[in-house]
Amino acid sequence: MGVPMKRAAIAAAMILSLCAPSPVRADGGPKDPETVVVTYHVLPGKEAEMKKLMREDHWPLLRRLKLVFDAPHVLVSGTEGDGKPYLREILTWRNHDIPDNAPPEVEAVWKRMYDYVEKRNGKPAIEIEEVSLLVPSAR
Repeated sequence: MGVPMKRAAIAAAMILSLCAPSPVRADGGPKDPETVVVTYHVLPGKEAEMKKLMREDHWPLLRRLKLVFDAPHVLVSGTEGDGKPYLREILTWRNHDIPDNAPPEVEAVWKRMYDYVEKRNGKPAIEIEEVSLLVPSAR
């Protein structure tokens, strides 16, 4: 992990510690919340368009449809070892079923994302990893 990636991971962990709603297990059932880290391997020169899509379309849509919890939500940008850009997002779906059964308007935004990302180093253009929140809520 390069220095920029380590900094992004540390920043995300710090933000999560401040706003985590409650511990969420990665091995939950279909109706349990699901926290994911999503890496978008952004095409060089397409960073502005992808950031705009994420900030103005994707996240507001997920919130409006009540598909995700408000927190944690973290969107960071960085560059990989080869200098190519990425975005990394942390979010929690209200349940495991939602991303597999997303409404058509969400799927339409996801389809648009592929105009701005690329497969990289043998990895998919968009990588999704389910994780567990370790920091309990301050509630």
